[in-house]
Amino acid sequence: MTNEEAFEVAKTVYTQFYAYVKEVIEEFGMEPALKLLTKTNVASGLELGKQIKEQSGGEKFMVQNTARKVIEIAKGIGGIDVIVEDTPEKVVTNTACDKCPNYAAAHAAGMDNETIKAMCLAGSLQFFDTLVKQLNPDLSYQSKKFRSGTDDFCLEQTVLTTTQN
Repeated sequence: MTNEEAFEVAKTVYTQFYAYVKEVIEEFGMEPALKLLTKTNVASGLELGKQIKEQSGGEKFMVQNTARKVIEIAKGIGGIDVIVEDTPEKVVTNTACDKCPNYAAAHAAGMDNETIKAMCLAGSLQFFDTLVKQLNPDLSYQSKKFRSGTDDFCLEQTVLTTTQN
């Protein structure tokens, strides 16, 4: 399956999911919906992180290897570019996502940009932050920029805040 085909499949599935989430928000409110979304994404991140770590023999992943894992997961469903920045204080791997099936699906389900941003910060960002912390507790996954619309991109980072690589 090509990346474009994977994107379209993911978008279709996520569109149905976001249509459901939109109804949950309308019925119960944004705060409870975000709380549940965070809870499920943290649980998924914990589980996948444990599986990856077990498959690797329990090794502690450093930032580049962790970023590669995150990118491997994310590339299967969207466009992503990688920029690595090493400084004496930290190692940062930036991932720029311009074609995101989550965003496209939420937009197709009729959600506005601020709602989509809230969903992403409570959902997939929490999933990836939990995942990277399972691989190395010294790491974090952070949102640095959220897209302003369909023609923009998101910028996220995997960060190790020591001088170790």
